[in-house]
Amino acid sequence: MQKRSGEDPMTILLNSLDSLAKRSGKLSRKILFAFYLLLAWLIAALVLWALAVLDLNVFDILAYMFLIAIIIVVMIYMVDVRESLANVVAQYQAYQFIMDMSLKVPEGANKLERFVNYLNASHDFEKRIARRNGKIMRDINIEDVHFDIYAEIPSALFGKLRGIKSYSFYLVILDKPNIELIKKIIGAAVANSNKKKLELGRIVLIVNEVSDELYEFIKSQNLPVQLVLEMEDGTYDFIPFIGPRADLLP
Repeated sequence: MQKRSGEDPMTILLNSLDSLAKRSGKLSRKILFAFYLLLAWLIAALVLWALAVLDLNVFDILAYMFLIAIIIVVMIYMVDVRESLANVVAQYQAYQFIMDMSLKVPEGANKLERFVNYLNASHDFEKRIARRNGKIMRDINIEDVHFDIYAEIPSALFGKLRGIKSYSFYLVILDKPNIELIKKIIGAAVANSNKKKLELGRIVLIVNEVSDELYEFIKSQNLPVQLVLEMEDGTYDFIPFIGPRADLLP
């Protein structure tokens, strides 16, 4: 007898995640609409509270303060729920990407051009940056460190609630990588993102070889730092592999 898909826990889990991913856009819009309604109520409550203060009506002052506190707490919870939903969907989409991804190195005049072509083919990198009014810069010095490519997307109004985060991306080609230099690159990227209040999307280091010491150092990082190598079989090797997030691009 053929096994039913419902008897397979993994199939049940993936089907549930797929259903959630398809409904996530509508759910997010409903949460956002409810948030704006609460925001309108919050503004109205603040106006009524101010009038109560002018009238020195102690009961109304306390009542409106209680109402305002409840509205703020609910709004905070809604932001947390929406972000948690976005994270779950993003992780599932990363899983789908991993299952379908191609690691083939595309055509290009040099390593930089080939990797940018890979990003465009895999993630529509440059188009998505442009659609969100971001910018991509080449051969730029940041915090006294040279980056071959730097991309950024500024934060949007209520971006966190809407699942639209800011973004920053750093890429450096290193012929002779060493840990001290990489620490300097990481420090410059983190300082720049913090200064501009941008989400740190990824720091990509394209290298020719990886020593055991460098491998362990990169694995120990709690930041999205990634080594990229072009292998002899014409594919990329990523150390470590970092799945793309829909809200932060590749």
